[in-house]
Amino acid sequence: VKDGKMYGRGTLDNKGPLVAAMFAGRIMKDVIGEENIRGILQVAALSDEETTDPDGVDFGIEYLLEEKLISPTYAIIPDIGYNMGKIEIAEKGRVAYKIKTKGKQAHGSTPELGVNAIYPMAKIISLIEQLNLESKDDPTFDTPTTINLGEIHGGTASNIVPNQCYIILDIRIMPDQTPEGVKKELEKLCKQVGDDITIEIMDQSLAHKVNPNSVLVKKIKENCKLVRNHEPGLIGFGGITFGKSLNFAGVESVGFGPGDDTAFHVENEYVEIQQLVDFALIVCLITLDLV
Repeated sequence: VKDGKMYGRGTLDNKGPLVAAMFAGRIMKDVIGEENIRGILQVAALSDEETTDPDGVDFGIEYLLEEKLISPTYAIIPDIGYNMGKIEIAEKGRVAYKIKTKGKQAHGSTPELGVNAIYPMAKIISLIEQLNLESKDDPTFDTPTTINLGEIHGGTASNIVPNQCYIILDIRIMPDQTPEGVKKELEKLCKQVGDDITIEIMDQSLAHKVNPNSVLVKKIKENCKLVRNHEPGLIGFGGITFGKSLNFAGVESVGFGPGDDTAFHVENEYVEIQQLVDFALIVCLITLDLV
């Protein structure tokens, strides 16, 4: 602890906010009394958000919802930062596409006897770099649909003409877009290069958006104004939090919490202690308003 800040891995992401939420429950119990609270404040310390178990078992939010171990009406995900200056009400969808080109293997000394699968892929990549996937303007998001070429694989040795090549794209789609709709756009693009090209959707999640005038959003604004003397704005998020699974399960969920958004996943991770105290109080007040 130094200069009012707590340093260390997990202080912001997410042990600090987790402990603050636990203290919110303790404050309500000690100050207000369990018998005077009509609802239930559930604090969930969840796993398997960024990665899952090597054997594929997921004991994160999906498991808890499917097994009905939690059944909230509202949820706050303290996983976005912005020093409680923003409420994240929307998240883009994420779709992973695998594009594959085929060729004919041959010895590297006689490339004319083969068909190099990397060459058509090079043309596809060039077209993707210029691709604009149109979507409706949404001021909630700072950026429109994004495309990241994250992986490329082709060939087995420098003296062999590669008979296949594939790339994997990470595309973050807007609420008005669908994985299949974007796939059709990619198919049109690939048709410009050749016919023997395949596109596969490897993984997908849809975009979602919470009503900006919802009760939960209003209560966060009101109580943040009361405790911290400012009303948070609204944003959309390109990343994915547990809020997505919760919203698709019918639980109104938004992102809101303490900490600087540039302090996640970095050396000397930190969180201001006063922000944790304020967050605990805000959670108390929101809970009392909603129950």
